[in-house]
Amino acid sequence: MISPYTFLFIFTLLIDIVLIYILYNFHLNCFDKVYTIIMLFIHFIFIIGLFFNIYSLLEIGHLFVFLSYFISPFIDNIYILILLLLFIVITYLSWDYFGDCPLKIGDEPILKFILQNTGINTTYPKPEGSKLEYIFIIVSFVLLYKIYNRL
Repeated sequence: MISPYTFLFIFTLLIDIVLIYILYNFHLNCFDKVYTIIMLFIHFIFIIGLFFNIYSLLEIGHLFVFLSYFISPFIDNIYILILLLLFIVITYLSWDYFGDCPLKIGDEPILKFILQNTGINTTYPKPEGSKLEYIFIIVSFVLLYKIYNRL
């Protein structure tokens, strides 16, 4: 069985390779370009956190995973949309494979505070029965719709 951190490192690296390819080989509008550059920067910070077990950097990366989900419907580039949809699917599959979030790093006080106090996920750390689960499903359908319209 692969360790969660090894999985996250490989998964993040593959996403970054695809993002760099998209950034240099396709014309992106301003929002898509800024989104891609910010994601590459956040992934860089996240990988540093993985290598050196800096939990605050991992928690920042965890927060940006949620933000990337929430703003993904505003992306226009079909290749980024497909990558984001694959990201959501693989995230769900990794939860099933590892039995929990592969990025679960302990108490995660910032994430816990945000999710519980906004009412998004009052069942933290489990996603079952939370509004977060419904948000991911809605975002997935929005991405599918946008991809379908661009084919």
